Amino acid sequence: MDKEQRSKTSTFQGAYESGKNHGVGHWVVQLKDGTVREGPQVQEKKHGHWVTQNIGGIMAEGWYVGGMRQGHWILRWKDGSKGEGLYVDGKRQDHWILCWKDGTKEEGRYVDSERQGDWNMQLANGTSVKGPYVNGKRHGNWVTQHAGGIMAEGWYVAGKRQGHWIQRFADGSAGKGQYVNGKRHGVWTVQLANGTLREEWFLNGKKRGRTVRLLYGILRKARSRAGRAQRRLLTPSRKQIGRSAA
Repeated sequence: MDKEQRSKTSTFQGAYESGKNHGVGHWVVQLKDGTVREGPQVQEKKHGHWVTQNIGGIMAEGWYVGGMRQGHWILRWKDGSKGEGLYVDGKRQDHWILCWKDGTKEEGRYVDSERQGDWNMQLANGTSVKGPYVNGKRHGNWVTQHAGGIMAEGWYVAGKRQGHWIQRFADGSAGKGQYVNGKRHGVWTVQLANGTLREEWFLNGKKRGRTVRLLYGILRKARSRAGRAQRRLLTPSRKQIGRSAA
């Protein structure tokens, strides 16, 4: 028999037998926040074109087959972010485009809902971030760059930075050194925009000390956090050289 089953949040219209939805019917589900989900159902499984929307417009739209998302889907989130791509048997597959609320755009490939292969991220300020994923984690050589050139380059292994990295900053400074399991480790060399060279020591991501090489031959070694004694080596100034010669 046909029956309309109502509750506070949902309405089902269609066949209903032995306490279960039977055959082909249509669901309208309204959530407390005003979101409405609507689409057909066959043998208690979503089957056909479904739409989720709220007062801001459509939030999700695509097809279900046997209760699983299939084919092309468009997803929108409350913060204004958007995703578009292919589902196969309920999992994201192949090419997807994701646009986030801060203006960032990501584009790449999914395999069984995990990111795989090369992905490209474009930030709102024009900066690009490119590199490969393996099983949903960054793995391989990644490069961050903007119009002025490369800002950062190095390797990820299973989602963590590993090995030698080079980093450049908008103020003109640059640094290079090693990462181990996502943390700076060992000696890092930093060159400031004014030409100052600085060496910093890291142990599992924690700074342990630094050597600062300044312009005009001045070398200063600061006290390390491990309690090493402070020392300074100063090259003679021009004034001191003149006095010696006199």
